[in-house]
Amino acid sequence: MGKYAWNDSTTGYLFELYMVIPLMDLFDRRGWTKYTLDAHNLFDYHVSNIAILAQLLSNKISIHGDMDRMKLESLCGKGHLLTHLNDPRHLFFMPEPGAGPDLTFLIDVSTIGDEPIMTIPVFVQTKLARKFDIEKAAKTINPKTFFNNKAEPDWCAKRHAKTLECLDNKYHAAKNFGVSFIGILVMYPRTNTGSSCYEKDGGIIIVIDIENAKDFFGKEALDLFNSVKKRTGFKKELSSIKERKRTL
Repeated sequence: MGKYAWNDSTTGYLFELYMVIPLMDLFDRRGWTKYTLDAHNLFDYHVSNIAILAQLLSNKISIHGDMDRMKLESLCGKGHLLTHLNDPRHLFFMPEPGAGPDLTFLIDVSTIGDEPIMTIPVFVQTKLARKFDIEKAAKTINPKTFFNNKAEPDWCAKRHAKTLECLDNKYHAAKNFGVSFIGILVMYPRTNTGSSCYEKDGGIIIVIDIENAKDFFGKEALDLFNSVKKRTGFKKELSSIKERKRTL
């Protein structure tokens, strides 16, 4: 990490990359989550209120791709979102700037008897911050509002249309089931004032904030995040003091 250890943009980027660890633990049945996810602390309250969520999470879920044979360089790729959705070659993928999500991956859903049911795209946005526009952040994990850059309307409109077309065609089984996508907004240490799990535009939105972060991250990770933010805040304050002294 070196001299960039407490740089905000670098910290945010590392936070995005770190997401693969708790996401693998949560969604891949080869990890510590041996039971079906309807019993997980993140979801056990919501399955009684969202019927389609209960139906989904009562099945076996694993991350799409051969994790046992995946090389380190193939774990997380970067490039065009549409390319990844059409031909996923990495377990996790960081789409081009302007697409929307920070990270995306696919989950395979199968019956308890391992009969394949469908593959669902998952879109993740990470915010290691206290102040940001939650509504704007939520739009980055909903395909309906991907490529929402008004500065380049033609370029964005074409990719937006092709992305929706891909989701409709390649992942039609998920759409027919009733969960065409899953969006995950990770915002720490921010508090979410709305529901932490809800239906939106044919998908499921999951919000992980300071209240339920313990059910997603381990204690050691939370301690590290808190330490990073405190140190970053200290650096900012010190820099501000030095700047004020220069102007005196």
